Amino acid sequence: MKRLVSLMLVLVLVGSAVMPVAAEENNSCPSCSGVVTIPNDVKSSIVRGSIAYLKAVQVFNGKDSLMLREHLSDLNLKPVYSKAIVQVVSHRGVTTEIVKVPLKGKKNGLLVYIKNRYGEATVIGILDGQVVRIYYATGGEIYSTKKFVHTSGWLPDKCSICKAVVSKLCSTAAGGIIACAETCGEICVALIENPIAAGICEITCTIICEYGIDRACDQGANAACKAAHLC
Repeated sequence: MKRLVSLMLVLVLVGSAVMPVAAEENNSCPSCSGVVTIPNDVKSSIVRGSIAYLKAVQVFNGKDSLMLREHLSDLNLKPVYSKAIVQVVSHRGVTTEIVKVPLKGKKNGLLVYIKNRYGEATVIGILDGQVVRIYYATGGEIYSTKKFVHTSGWLPDKCSICKAVVSKLCSTAAGGIIACAETCGEICVALIENPIAAGICEITCTIICEYGIDRACDQGANAACKAAHLC
């Protein structure tokens, strides 16, 4: 049984753990201009069942997750493993593992884990009243949307990401939360050079999925992103 569990975990782990690499000029990081380019050559698969559950448990109890949850301990955040999503996305020869774990507590939130050859990142988004607050840990420090600092010198603006996400989602058949969540992974892989940026993108996109694609498409990107507290 232990060998089986180990094998299952290996199947969803992507590469070896490395520290995040600073993004260089726009030549090597095409998305770092602040505009989210939607890639076309993307292959995606959703991992389900016991494998997804085991990976979600592993991520929720990871070092950066523990640090973030301790920082947000007053919210008493608990994982909703039954709704966790594990996705593996391939783009330009890079395989990216995405794990999303919904959180319930005094406020609702989402934990996102991103891992690929550029590094790994754990990001938590919290809906705080009329504001979406995003937190991540790097270098042993915790940062929030009020203080975006990273070695790359660039992190995405969730408002501009939201508008790009709505535009893409409205042009696809992304009906339903699961289908929408899978589309989010395909959209946010455009930011693979910076796992933290990709994590912020995932949270932004997921919020729009929960807001409702039909409603967002009817309202248009500007109105929908403002109503979803992302702009």
